[in-house]
Amino acid sequence: MVWLILIFILCIILSFLFFAPIQLKINSNTGQYLLNWGWILQGRLIPDIEEITKSKIQFNIFFFPFDFYPLKKKRNKQMGKDEKKDIPGKQKKDKKRIPFKHPIRRMWNLLRSFQVKVFDVNIDTDDYVANAYLFPAFQLLSRGKRHLQVNFEGKVEMQIWIQNNGIRVLRAFFR
Repeated sequence: MVWLILIFILCIILSFLFFAPIQLKINSNTGQYLLNWGWILQGRLIPDIEEITKSKIQFNIFFFPFDFYPLKKKRNKQMGKDEKKDIPGKQKKDKKRIPFKHPIRRMWNLLRSFQVKVFDVNIDTDDYVANAYLFPAFQLLSRGKRHLQVNFEGKVEMQIWIQNNGIRVLRAFFR
């Protein structure tokens, strides 16, 4: 009976992992850069405008917070230690790699599994001629959920919301 309850709880957790939405939200107007996977993983980028190396990525994994500084210089702790030297009599074994079958098709299927909920781009290139060339192209490409605009006011704005879930990723990967 206890095993049945544990298996049932494991099945509920796995079904949540497969069907929980994975969301990426980028909004340059409000400075909001978020990555969510249900209540399991929540991450956000906190940019520092004065000094870019102080920008951090703040993660919550299972409600445990930790910060990650991707642009901070790492100290080399192994300075002064001797490197391992090759012994002349020994040969290194070559590992056989099994290549993926059709990697480009797999990547294409994976990219197609993502759903774009919102895609709004409003740019100014600071060049009137380039803006004039982009204006009709953006008007032709703006359909449905894509809203592409060119302005002549110096604004650069972007809002993107992309969503996926685990079952669609697995289905695209094994297709």
